[in-house]
Amino acid sequence: MPDSPFHDGYAILTDFNAAEDRIQLHGNASKYSLGAASAGDVSGAGIYRGNDLIVIVENTTVESFDLDASYVSYV
Repeated sequence: MPDSPFHDGYAILTDFNAAEDRIQLHGNASKYSLGAASAGDVSGAGIYRGNDLIVIVENTTVESFDLDASYVSYV
């Protein structure tokens, strides 16, 4: 994969740590959904807005990620 954190319009978070990091999204949690996502050799929890993949949180399962948790903020 290229060095850029963006791939085909979505980001890949490779070392997300819920205790230290925050993900900032526009709007509110009701505009987003979670689903398994993969791209090449990267897989994890995908954050979608409608049908658009926004980010893959690598090595994180959909079951362990919560869009209402304190590590996600909305603006």
